[in-house]
Amino acid sequence: ALAEKGVTVYQFDLAATDIGKLAIALVDAATIVIGTPTVHVGPHPLVFSAAHLANALHPKLKFASIIGSYGWNSKAIEQIAGLMLRLQSYGCHNINLVSPTHVVPQLLAAISIAACSGLRLPIVYNSGGYDSVPTLRLLDGVVDIYMPDMKYASADAALRYSNIPGYPQVNRAAVREMHRQVGDLLLDEHGIALRGLLVRHLILPNCLASSGEIIDFIAREISTSTYLNLMDQYRPEYLADQYPELNRRITAEEYREVLRLARQAGLNRLD
Repeated sequence: ALAEKGVTVYQFDLAATDIGKLAIALVDAATIVIGTPTVHVGPHPLVFSAAHLANALHPKLKFASIIGSYGWNSKAIEQIAGLMLRLQSYGCHNINLVSPTHVVPQLLAAISIAACSGLRLPIVYNSGGYDSVPTLRLLDGVVDIYMPDMKYASADAALRYSNIPGYPQVNRAAVREMHRQVGDLLLDEHGIALRGLLVRHLILPNCLASSGEIIDFIAREISTSTYLNLMDQYRPEYLADQYPELNRRITAEEYREVLRLARQAGLNRLD
């Protein structure tokens, strides 16, 4: 695809390439992308060699990236089940699965093994909220706590700033399904979550996340008892300077306004 756009691309198989040719290409490279198969123990040794060579040559790069392709060995599911049980023995409050959508089948198998061996901790599904309803339905009766983001109410903003097509539609359907399964957040006498939905929303400068629309959706279509974490920690990083409207932190007034909108909508569990 890059070549079709007039970008010169050199591909190297690190297992067979001539190191001299690789070095010559690296010296003049504007961008380096290294792909590596990764199975638990870390990147392939040849990837370390290529990264070390690039560092030694100091090319005038604009971008560099290492992309990992993670695999599951024959014992991975049993190992994960064992890890869950060890976390329980350490006194952890839950098993927090972060961005787990792409490995749901393997996690279901691991949870089943762990449950048969005495796992009793709540399972937390911690995601960006861009989850398909069919996938979530596989988790019905397995996940105890859903912790999704609701990032954008505007499809245009989601596509412009995060390159996510159709985010609001997918996100809202996912949050509806999550709430259908587990309901509002239930805490024990110590304030530890046991079951339910907890929504996170990162406030962006200049109302770019359309926070008010997200709040209205939660209040109208989910529950006014939804536990909502309004996050004020946005800071401009990476390519934010390409978007002047996004290239600053939020103000105290912007945060207070979103908090006011949430209270006005009747949401009563704000963090």
